[in-house]
Amino acid sequence: MEHGDLVDEYKQLKEQAQVFKEAPFFFFEPYGQQTEFLEHPAQIRLITGGNRTGKSTVGVVEVLAHCMGFRHDGTRKNLPTPPVDILAMVNDRRKAVDKILMKKIKEFSAKGWIEHTKNGTDGYPEILRFSNGSRLYIGSYMQDPSTYEGHDWHGVWFDEPPPRKMFVAVRRGCLDHGGRIWFTLTPLSCPWIYNEIASRADGIRIADFHLDLMNNPYIPEKEKLSFIEDLTPEEIESRVHGKFSHLSGSIFPEFSRETHVVRGFEIPESWPRFLVMDPHDRRPCYMAWFAINPKNQLFCYREWPHDPFHSIKTCRNSVRDYVSIIRTEEGKESIYERIIDPNFGKTPSVFTGRTLIEEYEDHNLDFYAEINNDLSLGHQRIHEALRTDIGEPKFLVFEGCRNMVWAFENYIWNQKDMESEYGAKERPGDAGKDMIDTLRYLLDFEPQFSMGQSVSVEETRDLGVTGYGG
Repeated sequence: MEHGDLVDEYKQLKEQAQVFKEAPFFFFEPYGQQTEFLEHPAQIRLITGGNRTGKSTVGVVEVLAHCMGFRHDGTRKNLPTPPVDILAMVNDRRKAVDKILMKKIKEFSAKGWIEHTKNGTDGYPEILRFSNGSRLYIGSYMQDPSTYEGHDWHGVWFDEPPPRKMFVAVRRGCLDHGGRIWFTLTPLSCPWIYNEIASRADGIRIADFHLDLMNNPYIPEKEKLSFIEDLTPEEIESRVHGKFSHLSGSIFPEFSRETHVVRGFEIPESWPRFLVMDPHDRRPCYMAWFAINPKNQLFCYREWPHDPFHSIKTCRNSVRDYVSIIRTEEGKESIYERIIDPNFGKTPSVFTGRTLIEEYEDHNLDFYAEINNDLSLGHQRIHEALRTDIGEPKFLVFEGCRNMVWAFENYIWNQKDMESEYGAKERPGDAGKDMIDTLRYLLDFEPQFSMGQSVSVEETRDLGVTGYGG
């Protein structure tokens, strides 16, 4: 290459570097599902990923696109028309605003975009005013959720998991303008986001995306491997692969909505049906109804309460109330057997001296309680029922039984046990235990399709010794 050509190339590179310095936003290069995340029109978008996967970066790029009205590639797809009010929510303003949020906003903003910065009472940036009149508000999860209920937003970004109350309050403020919401987070200790957002992603109203540290082209492989060496297996799942941490310790990881959750249908009368009750003193009883088909597949087809069980803290129903609920739910169904928690059902009340089984007998409801309550054995039986490697699973649940589905996705090993040096994964946590227990009790009963079948003997008329009725 001649000297003149080298000079021209140098000038070109210098000009390009100057443009990049003044407008780095236009040089952003998304990788993996960052591209799909930015282009998707869903009202709510969730992008999860491990540490250093570019979650906050793509969140900032989306904030700037909303504020300016155009994207890094020059398009205006799925963006509101400025001026707009955008809200960015972080966990702790003192730790996040200067070190993360403002650093990235300044890194990607073009020269002259931000006209004015107003600090809050804590001394950290609270409102950024852009040259086109758009405003970016920076809030914190540590504030009262009601703070954000009175404002209308054109878009909201949650960086890391917010408390559910904060999400609900902010969501209300998006109604008037149809403001879109996006989450960028490492899924640590945020089961509500999994249950109410990630698991409900339909690609239309809610869309979820995923980033894995191992796929990040901007982090050297040596650094990735060094980071992994210091993590536990559970931490690797969430901090490297971006898997929800409350699922990392799942007791039944083989359970999946795609395989084990089915659309409801009318249960044939020939299928034996069972009711299993898990009573409580303070909280409501959890009851699940099961039916078994000719292939000995067990279906959970009904449950009570119908509301989210984990959110109900108290209940004052009496035995008479539960009898009424059972009669109403079952209608004219024929129930082969009703089963109750073996400990609770057979323990005499300190007030009456009578057991629950005896009290239900007074209302012509018989409950069976001769159940082996061994937890490990019960778990083993459920594992067997969920297996798909030897054919169809032996346990399925109707999609309308939301508490049972929720239980399988939230029934995890006690986190303290998982973090301890000894006895890891020994005790289950309380979440979902009630629903899982009903299935344990029923599987110990060893239900079979043949239980509900009786030999039908056709009645014969006495035709006498001649065979002609004479």
